[in-house]
Amino acid sequence: MMAELYRGFGAAGTPLACLWASEDAVYGRYGFGTGTRGLTVEINSSRPLALRIAPDERPLRLVDPADAPALLGPYYERTRAVRAGRMARTERWWREEWMVEKDPDDDDMSPPRIVALGEPLAGYVIYRTKSDGHSPGSVHIGELEADTPAVAAALWRYLAGIDLSHKVTAWARPLDDPLLHFCADRDQVRVTGEETGLRVRLVDVGAALRARSWAADVDVVLDVRDAYVPANAGRHRLSVRQGTATYEPTDAPADLDLDVRELGSGYLGTIPLRELAHAGLVTGHTPGAADRFDVALRTDLAPYTADEF
Repeated sequence: MMAELYRGFGAAGTPLACLWASEDAVYGRYGFGTGTRGLTVEINSSRPLALRIAPDERPLRLVDPADAPALLGPYYERTRAVRAGRMARTERWWREEWMVEKDPDDDDMSPPRIVALGEPLAGYVIYRTKSDGHSPGSVHIGELEADTPAVAAALWRYLAGIDLSHKVTAWARPLDDPLLHFCADRDQVRVTGEETGLRVRLVDVGAALRARSWAADVDVVLDVRDAYVPANAGRHRLSVRQGTATYEPTDAPADLDLDVRELGSGYLGTIPLRELAHAGLVTGHTPGAADRFDVALRTDLAPYTADEF
């Protein structure tokens, strides 16, 4: 099955194969690395959310789920390139995944509610609520997007102020979620979990490296191991100049030895190669090579994926 996947992707000229989480023990051995990580964040909303910045005070408005794809879709498409790992969405995806009335994992959840801020749109949140019987209920965030920290603060303040609730839970938030910094009390806002979201497999290493954007110039020789796609294996020189990458076979000594799985983990910028080197999974032969490669791979914001598939 995996051999057919690699063959088909190669024939189609598709350099990346991606899948949602699943089992690391299974897909890791086939070369899938950690593409994105997500945090589970919990807010104690039994009291007002304490903030260190002033929220955007423009009015919030409820959005009918039937109108959400037309309103949120263009905003999402306009902003999704800000973070690596976010996928394109069709109107059908909005309606059948995000706006579905019954939560597929919990029958006790309310239908989705959407709150938007700004005209034109500057941010939104999709959430559901759940009653805990005779005790205060909870608020569960599907997605929260904001143009600025002030807009995000306004949306989080609203969520923490929903009547008859004592807890706000947000799953698969970015590792660098601004909430964790602009909240005034980290005892009120806690990270309760961290999980892998997207897994990335470089089916064509050269094409994948040439296709991505780069934060800095770099010249490094990689000796890549790939037990399933022989064309990826061996020494190649990656040279990035002014945002353009070349990747060519070479007989020059390797600066870094690594498996295609580790290269996949670093590809979106989620896991620095120097950390993988400290773990014994990347071998450096040239001092500072992993650090220089990490600088080139860096993205301004942490990669992030909220869509399961």
